[in-house]
Amino acid sequence: MIVLSACVSTGNEAKIEKGTETGFQDAGFFSDQERLVQEWQHRPPPVASYFDLALEGDFLAIVKYKGQASRVNIPASIDGIPVGSIGDGAFSYCDSLTSVNIPAGVTSIGEDAFSFCNNLSAIVVDTGNKQYHSVNGIVFSKDGITLVVYPSGRRDSTYTIPAGVTTIGNWAFCWCVSLTSVNIPVGVTSIGDRAFYECDSLTSVSIPAGVASIGDRAFSGCARLSFADREAIRRRFGDRVF
Repeated sequence: MIVLSACVSTGNEAKIEKGTETGFQDAGFFSDQERLVQEWQHRPPPVASYFDLALEGDFLAIVKYKGQASRVNIPASIDGIPVGSIGDGAFSYCDSLTSVNIPAGVTSIGEDAFSFCNNLSAIVVDTGNKQYHSVNGIVFSKDGITLVVYPSGRRDSTYTIPAGVTTIGNWAFCWCVSLTSVNIPVGVTSIGDRAFYECDSLTSVSIPAGVASIGDRAFSGCARLSFADREAIRRRFGDRVF
């Protein structure tokens, strides 16, 4: 994996600040895509950057966003190389963010990619994306069975997870400090690690009988969770969920 830095806009397309190419020769038989990858591998990274990037095969991964924009359109490609993934914690602690648009080509969103973003209220996925879709700014897997990210800056006090969801992903509701109650449908069978981590306003959550597993520290930091709910969860799943 090659780590790079890019100075990019937050519009639909991004341009990389030109570096000095060293040691690369156009052999003539490379495809356009292969040539672009070779150019990435032989150019020194620019210093000024909004994104830290990693080259993973023929795709770029966003390692870290370091800008201060309120609305970010993740580019579909940078200098012709597709953006294919958003890394763990890539946008975490970005207090300026209010909305993010994810392009069709992103196939992976890392754990806690958007955690602790106090003002992030909407993540919108391009309708052409084959791995994810969004409903009212909340990210689900394309098939709708996994709730992936509930933006932590939303101001709703209650939320009902849609029917059809079977898995609440790792870090899905992390730092959603406005939520006081979450209604989990009977079809849910799994709640991921730190799924409700630091939801310190959460007072009520009912775990359906069909839930077979709850990940580590799923309810850690939920200081206001009612004693009855806390003890019911503890009896079924043990102390590790807190």
